[in-house]
Amino acid sequence: MVFAQGFVSTLFFGWLAVYLPELFPTHVRATAVSFCNGTGRIITSFGPLVAGLMVADFGGFTQGAAIMTCFALLSILAMFLGRETKEDPLPR
Repeated sequence: MVFAQGFVSTLFFGWLAVYLPELFPTHVRATAVSFCNGTGRIITSFGPLVAGLMVADFGGFTQGAAIMTCFALLSILAMFLGRETKEDPLPR
């Protein structure tokens, strides 16, 4: 299970490094990619805190985990709503 979890968690960062540079022009690319990565890390850093508070409030792990899973499903939905850049030239 550790191998599967490591594969999935590092897969996200590999995909992000390919997709984000295609969205921004060359003169702001490094700043924009760093901003997106940093902002995402700041926002997601509250996830473990919120999950722990939910477990404490609900008195168990199952309800808190079910609600946090809904957030994961929302992120998968957002992935499919993103703009496809496969055939687009890189912005200059």
